[in-house]
Amino acid sequence: MKEVLTIRRLFSRTAALALSISAWAYALPAYAANIEVFGSDMKADAGQAAGQLADKMIGIVNMLAGFVGVVLFAVLVYAGFKLMTTGDNPQENARAKSILLYAIGGAALVFFAWLLARAVVGKLSA
Repeated sequence: MKEVLTIRRLFSRTAALALSISAWAYALPAYAANIEVFGSDMKADAGQAAGQLADKMIGIVNMLAGFVGVVLFAVLVYAGFKLMTTGDNPQENARAKSILLYAIGGAALVFFAWLLARAVVGKLSA
């Protein structure tokens, strides 16, 4: 159980750091009048700015989903390795199964959050 809490703590801190860095890097130029950011010229048109903001938000959501996918793969490999190497120890076997179950549940939760974010951002940009 201690390993699961450590993985959760590490994931939440890393996700918070990635979210804050990407939000700072992508959201600041969206309100600018005329500024060149990442090679694209941002205009002061409200409709265009809303579309650009929606595109940036979708990019952030996709980037975070990719990061979560990499972390999920690592946790699944770790849980599978633990499950295969526990032998006849029922406590370690139960711990490995719980890590595997939490990883799959977390993947489902992240998938539905990604789906909801894409739907909301899509409706806001239309």
